[in-house]
Amino acid sequence: MPEHSFYHLANPLFTGEKVAPNVYKIRSEVLGTAIFLGGGFFLTAGHVIDDMRANSDTLLVGIYAKGATHFWSARIVETEVLPRDLAVFTAEPTADCSQLKSKRVPGKQSAGSATRR
Repeated sequence: MPEHSFYHLANPLFTGEKVAPNVYKIRSEVLGTAIFLGGGFFLTAGHVIDDMRANSDTLLVGIYAKGATHFWSARIVETEVLPRDLAVFTAEPTADCSQLKSKRVPGKQSAGSATRR
């Protein structure tokens, strides 16, 4: 990935498939984006969550760290669709993602030892 991209600002949303305990594989193109609010919370459009849920039970958010060559994935665990086409969701780190436990913005963290998904 280039040094700076759109995904430093907005996290891509995907559907996925569980392939092992706490390991998920991305199975779709980018279906929408979300803004990281902190504390494991994200903001997106309500219709994006509705569309994703219609196609899969496994929803993932991509986390991109500066200098990384790929996304980590975090599994979306709780969603709430709000009025005015907004939705808030929480995500938990998968086996390859630990950024959500940090108080720092995901785009500001180092790549670490994540594996490609």
